[in-house]
Amino acid sequence: MLRDLQEGKAALLSKEYMDKVAEASYADILADAEMMAFTRSVANGLFGDNCAPCHGAGGAGVMGLFPNLADDDWLWGGSVQEIEDSIANGHLGFMPAFGE
Repeated sequence: MLRDLQEGKAALLSKEYMDKVAEASYADILADAEMMAFTRSVANGLFGDNCAPCHGAGGAGVMGLFPNLADDDWLWGGSVQEIEDSIANGHLGFMPAFGE
């Protein structure tokens, strides 16, 4: 069963899409409905595994501890680049870096 998860048809298709997304620009992903659906699906899993434990399943955070990610008030900037930097590099011991 583990082999199917790593080498089965669905795994190969997933790898294909991951490679396609990695090579695409943000604008290209937004313009392609299939790529956008795949990216959202992967992002939901990543958020659930890495972000939800602190920020909550809906991203509302915990006042005074973990920022709300579901509003328009971003502590370290809300542009795509600033969000990517926050995720990759973390913040001063408050948020771990997920760059690796």
